Order: sequence, then structure tokens, then C-alpha cells
Amino acid sequence: MYKKPIVGGFCNCEAPSCYAIKISRERGWNFYKRSHFVANIEDSKCIGCKECISRCQFGAVSYSPTLNRAVINPWKCFGCGVCRIACENDAIKLIPREKFSLLEGCLVVLFT
Repeated sequence: MYKKPIVGGFCNCEAPSCYAIKISRERGWNFYKRSHFVANIEDSKCIGCKECISRCQFGAVSYSPTLNRAVINPWKCFGCGVCRIACENDAIKLIPREKFSLLEGCLVVLFT
């Protein structure tokens, strides 16, 4: 079937309704791998609507009242793009993970 380390598939469903993610978190199974991309917010386009926050199934997106916009924790981001779809201002882009030198080699998941 699929050979390691290739990811065979990754759906873009939400955590509350996705049984695979839900059971993985509940039981502490760490078998998901991150994509080769990470979400990044373009500051000038984000209006702070918070739509992307509820869509992130990995808890990587939060709101900063100081900045009045959403922020993404690249260590938690899986690069699935669900937050990007929720953004009506097109403020979220997927960027190759290797462009963030601190994240180099960070493709293994650890649910916290």
C-alpha cells in the first residue's frame, strides 16, 4: 500500500466530526505527520474576524488582542489548509515548511 514516510492521504475535515483525529487525541496516539507546508498570515490582510480559529483542528491558530488579528503557531500547524479556506480576506497562505529554518525536519506530530 503506502510506504513510509509518504503520507497516503489527509482529509480536510474538522476535529469535532473527524473520528480519526478525535480518537487519536483521546488515546494519545501520535501517528499523524505534518505536511511540507505551514500556514502563514499576511498581517496587512487579516481583519481579526477569528473565522480561522474555530476551523483549525490542531489548535495552531489563536487570536492576539494586542495585534487585533489571528496568529499561527508554526510548531502546531499541520499545513492542512483548512484555516486558509475559512479566511474570506485571503490572508492565509501555505508556505513550504523549509522556509522556516526553525521548523526544518519538524514533520512528526505530538499532540499536546
